[in-house]
Amino acid sequence: MNEQTAGREEARRAREEARSASKRIDALLDIVRTGPLAAIRSSREQNHYTDKVRRIVRGEH
Repeated sequence: MNEQTAGREEARRAREEARSASKRIDALLDIVRTGPLAAIRSSREQNHYTDKVRRIVRGEH
């Protein structure tokens, strides 16, 4: 295998590796956006705003 062919092969492998890493990152981000931790965070935020509104209504702000 000459140097040019070896360089192309190395570049192809690097592109495949980058594509694979990109897919893994996308899958991880989907889990973060939709998984159980996202539900907990959303619930916590909702509770925070609900408490804030209650304090405003009670005049405790």
